Amino acid sequence: MLSTVTQSTLIQSTTIQQWEEANALLANACSRFVDLSTLLLTQYTAHDKYSGDLAARIDSSFDYFQTVLDRQLVFAQAALAKTRNNLASCILSLPRETLSQIFLDVVFDPKDERYPSTGTVHIEHRVALIYHRLYSLIGVCAAWKEVALNCRALWSVVSLADPFSGKPRPISTNLSLERAGEKGLCLVAPLAEISSRGLRPLGGQLSRFSIFNIWEYPNANVSLPNFLEMLLEQAITPGTISMLSLGCSNKYTHSPRSKEPSQFLNNRLGRFEVDFIQLIQSLSVLLLQAVALDWKATSFTSLVALQIAEISLGFQPGIDAFLLALSSATELRDLKIITIRGISEGRGVMPTKKLSLLKLESLYFEDLPFNILEIFITTIAPGSYHLTVNLFPNFFQSESASDIFESPQVVVAIDDEICALLGRVTIHKLMLLKGNWGLWESTTGLRSLLKSLPTVKILVLDGFELDQDLLKALEKPSKSQVTRSPEFETLEFHCTTIKFPLEALRHGFKSLLASHRIKRLVLGRSYEDESKELAGGEFDGLVEWLKAQISHLSLYEDQTSGPEMYDKWQLWDGWYPETH
Repeated sequence: MLSTVTQSTLIQSTTIQQWEEANALLANACSRFVDLSTLLLTQYTAHDKYSGDLAARIDSSFDYFQTVLDRQLVFAQAALAKTRNNLASCILSLPRETLSQIFLDVVFDPKDERYPSTGTVHIEHRVALIYHRLYSLIGVCAAWKEVALNCRALWSVVSLADPFSGKPRPISTNLSLERAGEKGLCLVAPLAEISSRGLRPLGGQLSRFSIFNIWEYPNANVSLPNFLEMLLEQAITPGTISMLSLGCSNKYTHSPRSKEPSQFLNNRLGRFEVDFIQLIQSLSVLLLQAVALDWKATSFTSLVALQIAEISLGFQPGIDAFLLALSSATELRDLKIITIRGISEGRGVMPTKKLSLLKLESLYFEDLPFNILEIFITTIAPGSYHLTVNLFPNFFQSESASDIFESPQVVVAIDDEICALLGRVTIHKLMLLKGNWGLWESTTGLRSLLKSLPTVKILVLDGFELDQDLLKALEKPSKSQVTRSPEFETLEFHCTTIKFPLEALRHGFKSLLASHRIKRLVLGRSYEDESKELAGGEFDGLVEWLKAQISHLSLYEDQTSGPEMYDKWQLWDGWYPETH
């Protein structure tokens, strides 16, 4: 006697076999019907006396198709589609933890898939992107909504206001606070139209946050010092806050040629100044944009990542105080120094003590004048860290104190000084922004610069014209000419202009690839370039050839700047902290 399960299996197997046989018969019948219908067309004409009532019989066939066969086929298709969907693997069959992790990866991905050439995303866009993705997931279906609402980590980024306008968003803020976990949250506080009343949702809630992203717009109702006072007044225990990102719209900074350093934030905190200094000492990540500290009173003993941008250090004592504070960061692994100005005592006058950061893994310099870069390169001891140097056109100019003149004097570095300075250190990645003058404005100068930097593996060029001369300048000289020269593994052209058919550059690319072991090539066309698109038409031949030669080829249209040329102030949310 067969069991019920066995009988059911046999019935299902018989049904499937019969369906497959009927499917084959239907296919054969349709094919035979098409053949015979075509044969009728060739054998009978309007004046054929043997056609009889064929026209009426064809009409009857049409009626059958429309009233019976079409409807039956639609029913069959619907039944098969439903059966297929029932049998197919459903994402909801995944464990709840797995589905939640997929949602987290989607929501907190730091890249914007709509603009792949932009690289990292600025903080305002990133916050908007997170909320857009989150609410898009909720809107898919009831099951996804349930998963998202019960995944507390998805709501860990709490924004007090719209990231673009700065207008308060109390409903969204309260919902995030209700749905998020009890600790480890990330606060985003764009201070613009938020009033003291708008901060009420945070009453008694600040202890739930370990990451703070705070930036101040011009004419903000609540200033950055006001917000920090509120934070410190709640007696947050040192160590509960791990990441702090503070920025403002250059309100406290001065012109790069100013004698005075940027105003210290510490001095604006009154009775909370000591608490703030203790908070800085306990942080693991600190980002400061247009915000300066009293460097003499600052210690970075716990920091593993530090980014400082858009400040003036003033005269040499201010520079020395900053270096002293930096020397306390013995745990530092990632350091970014961006757009810092200062007035040194004179060319060649360097601090005597080396700054040793033994755990440093990544060091990034961007938009520094010659004198400041010289100080950092000379002072920070060599190590195994990955060094990126991003040079802007104004790099050649710097300010130096003068015993003769009351005002600091502008000093312009010559080409040999530049090559000698950069040649002192092991540079892994070099980024060059083209301007109207300077060493790398000519292919001859560019070639001279590269000859002095044999360790560069990644070269990024922004705003250059892509032509034969540029490609020739990037070729590795023959051994008979020079022994010191870089061997590129990655070459990126961003915001380029191309005045010739790209196919005309095939020979130049062929020679370039023959002299370097390039694994990755990026071609980005400027939005101002009126030439044809990189992909399509006459460019297809060269593009296909390049794809065959290089492991990774990326093409970008209508760029306004290279994705990494300007280090954007990013959201630090604990999920994807970006580093160079």
